[in-house]
Amino acid sequence: MLKLSAAIIFLFFSIISNAQYKWTGKVYTDPDIIPISRLSDEPFAFKGFKDKVRIYEKLTNENAAEFVIKELDLKTFSILRTDTIGFSTANFQFWDICTAKKWDVIVGLHRLLIYDRLAKDFKQYSSDTFNFSHGVLINDSTVLLSRLYNYHPLDGFSGLQLHIFNLNQNKIVKSQRYQVPGVGLGPMLTSLVFANKKNIFYLAPLTGELFVYDLQLALVKRTSVPVHFSNYSANAQWQKKIDSTIYSDWNFRHHLYYKIGEDSFRKNDALLHTYVDSREFLNEIMNTARSSHDYIEKIIPYTDSIFIITVCKANYNFKYRDLYFYNVNTNKVIDFKEKWLCSKNDPVTKFEDFFSVDVIFDSQVSPYFYNNKVYTFSTNNYMLYRSAPLDTLKKVMYKDALKNNYKWHLSEYQLQ
Repeated sequence: MLKLSAAIIFLFFSIISNAQYKWTGKVYTDPDIIPISRLSDEPFAFKGFKDKVRIYEKLTNENAAEFVIKELDLKTFSILRTDTIGFSTANFQFWDICTAKKWDVIVGLHRLLIYDRLAKDFKQYSSDTFNFSHGVLINDSTVLLSRLYNYHPLDGFSGLQLHIFNLNQNKIVKSQRYQVPGVGLGPMLTSLVFANKKNIFYLAPLTGELFVYDLQLALVKRTSVPVHFSNYSANAQWQKKIDSTIYSDWNFRHHLYYKIGEDSFRKNDALLHTYVDSREFLNEIMNTARSSHDYIEKIIPYTDSIFIITVCKANYNFKYRDLYFYNVNTNKVIDFKEKWLCSKNDPVTKFEDFFSVDVIFDSQVSPYFYNNKVYTFSTNNYMLYRSAPLDTLKKVMYKDALKNNYKWHLSEYQLQ
């Protein structure tokens, strides 16, 4: 059982600002040690819910595997509650987390682990029929599950899959599939789906076309978000080409699968394996996107009516992203942050140069934006920060980790 821990708040007398965000001096440090050997296992995840952050930790020892959930108050940076749950997450890779007042929903591929915070009990849901990997809270009892992916016809649907999951009934109550633009980039994106209590939104990555669905999963509107692409025409043409290649291949083989039967399909190597299934095809898409196109990488929820669109430009690599704060009600960008720093600067001259806010992270560790602030994690010892060449400071941090292991920290930044 873990001990209840308090926040460590470390205040610098002078905090130097960068163009997008400034560290406020607040840091929560979890008391549990992360051995160097476990760092690659990503034992921690976190998700924000209003003025709180829930921290999720996978614990494994010789006798049992547990999942620990700690609720952190963002006003005081102290732990309000700790729940230790006796189900194992061994061999379960979770891709996303949904938080609600009553629920914690851990989303894996085809599988959910659901914790009832009032009853202090958990249940599971798994499906061989529905594909999903990401979740968005619609209301206190409903979650939208989604996946955008180019599946082999024997494994699933190529396109966007949307599923409405009722937490009280523990089942999917509505499901729909769409062959939307942008499926080719699906494997390299986190999630381009957002939901609120009225609608569901999907954003095409290369053109910014916005598809709006009602809660019955019916398409009710198509529009475009005001995001700048360096060469929109080239983006649109390439997206159309990739979509056409993927969907025509999937539709043709899927039709033949039902026409000739599974045994005959599997015996026909030309049907069973095509170039669209290959790693070479995927690598070609990823390399072309990153070298030659601007594209929308993910959607980050901010409020019920605002989400953040992150855009990767062709020359940004993993260093920067552009952030658009987009209002779905007005179809307007209310704030724009160019060249948001996602990696470390060299030399390190201010705190944010080393402890940056990386919006590229996967959903389960993605920064939490709330009330004009943003919260992100690090496993480096922030108390050892100093101005120095980047390699020098990295060596200082690694030497400390060899001696003391790692710890998990959550820091608060003010948006500028």
